Amino acid sequence: MPLVLPAVQSLLLANLAGNTIFGVSSPLLATAVATGFVTYAQTSLIATSVDVGTAGIGAGVAPVISLPSAQIIGPMIAALTAAGVNGPSKPQLANAISQTLSASLLTAQIVTVNTGVGVGTGKATLVPNSAVSVPLMIAAFTGSLLIGTASVRLATGIAQGIDAVLPSATAVLAIAGPPSPIPSSGVGVGKVL
Repeated sequence: MPLVLPAVQSLLLANLAGNTIFGVSSPLLATAVATGFVTYAQTSLIATSVDVGTAGIGAGVAPVISLPSAQIIGPMIAALTAAGVNGPSKPQLANAISQTLSASLLTAQIVTVNTGVGVGTGKATLVPNSAVSVPLMIAAFTGSLLIGTASVRLATGIAQGIDAVLPSATAVLAIAGPPSPIPSSGVGVGKVL
């Protein structure tokens, strides 16, 4: 199942509330972060894989991307701090985003084209690009009418925090294509759905 914006948005809103972040701007924040993340993941995030199996060219699918929220919170807090986001709610915000990112990736898929392996398995990793993620997150904040003095810093910190942890995500691909009796290894390149 691919990432779905309304689901990520609802999940983040619930996680914000669960981390005692309430207020009239909470739905706007949930919309902005969800829009920025889903847009980035589906348009610009690259997945690569290292594959083993039999020789050929195949198509890979990973139905789940795993990234525990405990691995996300520390780098998220560090990225928010580096972006100049300080305040008493920073740990709760980082926890809410970490919980949402972890749960959202479990619903995402990776699809790849695999060269060298026609049938087999692969280990996929995500390759972030802050040159794309930060402007997309800032645009999502602006589009959600979060345009206060700290909005660019907050959007930047969130995008960089997400990028800091994405290489730690893991996914196992099932590669299908024409069968061959010759063992082989290869690589794949693809995207997140």
